[in-house]
Amino acid sequence: MDAFKYAYMQPGHYARGWHIVLFSQELAAGEVKKLHYFERDLVAYRGESGQVGILDAHCPHLGANLASGGGRIHGDTILLFNSQQAEQLKPDQTPGVSRLIAVDRHTGQTRWETTLTATRSCYGMPAIHQGDQGSQVINANTGDGMFALDLKTGKKLWNLEVFEKRVCSTPLIHGDIAIGTSGSGGGGNHLVAVRIPTRTGQQPEQLYRIDRGAPYVPTPAIRGNRMFMVDDKGIASCVNVETGESVWMERIGGRQGYGASPILIGDKLLVISLGGEAKVLRASDEFELLGEMDLGGPVGASPAYANGCLILRVENELRCLGGQSI
Repeated sequence: MDAFKYAYMQPGHYARGWHIVLFSQELAAGEVKKLHYFERDLVAYRGESGQVGILDAHCPHLGANLASGGGRIHGDTILLFNSQQAEQLKPDQTPGVSRLIAVDRHTGQTRWETTLTATRSCYGMPAIHQGDQGSQVINANTGDGMFALDLKTGKKLWNLEVFEKRVCSTPLIHGDIAIGTSGSGGGGNHLVAVRIPTRTGQQPEQLYRIDRGAPYVPTPAIRGNRMFMVDDKGIASCVNVETGESVWMERIGGRQGYGASPILIGDKLLVISLGGEAKVLRASDEFELLGEMDLGGPVGASPAYANGCLILRVENELRCLGGQSI
């Protein structure tokens, strides 16, 4: 009798009724979150309207996990950057096929998929540029460089091959400028700014390239016409985002280098090293170190700040700091 009564507690058996899988405050607008319940991979998302949806995590067409990085929600579309390795393979490995996929957030059906040039696996999330020619999905990889697709159809609108190594960062959009970085663990990092075509027949053009102090993994942050960045070895810098002209550059150090992206909180810039050293800099035209703290564990994930709360992942802990101004 007891075995029958509690059968739902055994693998593959679940109580009939409603199950809580996520609290509303745990999912921000535009966020995609990975879930695993009932022996299934799921993906939860909240669109710009605030409406929440949950789908099977695996794309019904390609099988890619929609919750595993590279995803962005725009309106009723989920964009998935499925980048695969095709170079530097082991003898028993098969070259992958890279695609950017648009999925209907209500039904999970594929709206379009566009094949990209597969070289090295790249990891940035797509960005959206709204212009006179409509909405462009902008992303970056080694094979295509900086590129844009039509949001409605997936048609490739333009590309400019400007990256020599793997692209880990997410493109930044400043007006009609798209900015991306490329590099490797062995160096050779570079940041490139590309002018986005704004009319039919116009071609993209490289505005500037930065080699010294350019990050590989961390994505820079923009405030006004200033771009702040920290490279993987602990060189922090500020440049004019429109011209690439250097404003200041300082070595700030940091155990084990940097992987997490810096974030802006008002006029302050928070940077955290892989070894867990947090530093707060003034986001201005003069370098100023405002404070530092040891978080007591490694940090590889980028922090997030919303509604007065700073969210940090320190080793295997998720921490929320609030109540005090940073």
